[in-house]
Amino acid sequence: PTASGHFAFIVLTIIEAIGYIFCVKVMEEGSNKNSNGIIGASVAGAVVFVLFVSLFVGW
Repeated sequence: PTASGHFAFIVLTIIEAIGYIFCVKVMEEGSNKNSNGIIGASVAGAVVFVLFVSLFVGW
């Protein structure tokens, strides 16, 4: 992929992570659940995946 493709992949992944955080927080509104650990693990996994793809795929 080109540099612009990598940039688009990173930007779209950031937007997806923000949407995921918003979705989970709205879903647990009014309940006693605390899903910060799940959100943190999911976003950290996405960051690791994006870094792996950006650094090692297509260069």
